[in-house]
Amino acid sequence: MSLIGYFGTRIKRFSLDVIDLNLTHMFASDAHNTRTRDFHIKEVSEVVFMEYGEETLSLFSENANQVILRKPCYKNLPKRVIKKKISGDILKLN
Repeated sequence: MSLIGYFGTRIKRFSLDVIDLNLTHMFASDAHNTRTRDFHIKEVSEVVFMEYGEETLSLFSENANQVILRKPCYKNLPKRVIKKKISGDILKLN
């Protein structure tokens, strides 16, 4: 839900920054409270596809399958994080 902006634009931007930094290997849904929060996997998939393309969406999907199979995830090397706080942003890319 963070990637679709449910928790606000700052959290959405933070979530996108984490993907930009190669610190994300998959996405999942918060399933412990389905009465007030619905699953939004389709919407999140659309955001990932629009922002990062088919390759990243496929990587995240394959990694979710790898976890189910108890196998290692595929990953890209993380990018360096510069800690700054500008206009409410938490992470900045180097």
